[in-house]
Amino acid sequence: MGAPSRADALRILSRTEDEQCVWEIRSLEDAQLRVGRHRHGHTPPAIGFGALYQALLAVRASSTIAEGPLLHLRAPHCEAVLLTGEFRDWATHPLEGGIPMIRIDEADWVAVVPSHALPPRRRPYPFKFLATRDGSPLWANGFYLVDQHDSFANSLLPVTGDEVTYERRRALERLQTLGR
Repeated sequence: MGAPSRADALRILSRTEDEQCVWEIRSLEDAQLRVGRHRHGHTPPAIGFGALYQALLAVRASSTIAEGPLLHLRAPHCEAVLLTGEFRDWATHPLEGGIPMIRIDEADWVAVVPSHALPPRRRPYPFKFLATRDGSPLWANGFYLVDQHDSFANSLLPVTGDEVTYERRRALERLQTLGR
């Protein structure tokens, strides 16, 4: 049984319209890649590009990391957020290998993970976000693959080698296309 409206579906998914548009765009690009229709300099799909999508592209385009997945977390009222997981030996501090996330607005945080840190494999990489709110640590699992019956479970990041990840150059091209 589906949700009676898009607004109801977004409430069930705990997503904003912008977040859903980002998910839809990524899904479309992934499908295009899988059927061999992905080409450099392709025309963006005719669906909405919200402020969140453009902010994520801007981070990707300005990152010092040329290629790798970009992870996003909505964590309002947090002072800092760190990305950690099996691929970082569950580091709880940047000096130990945790990846500090960048705040792009009052509630949204992003990090680009270098592709060499996540070599393709069959088993997904478990990970979490370690946020600091009011000086206290708070573990979060984000909008990724999570067991719906265990909200404390780790998020899972599948890396098979077939995923669509924005390279810095492609993100810059997309931003220029959107600016037209």
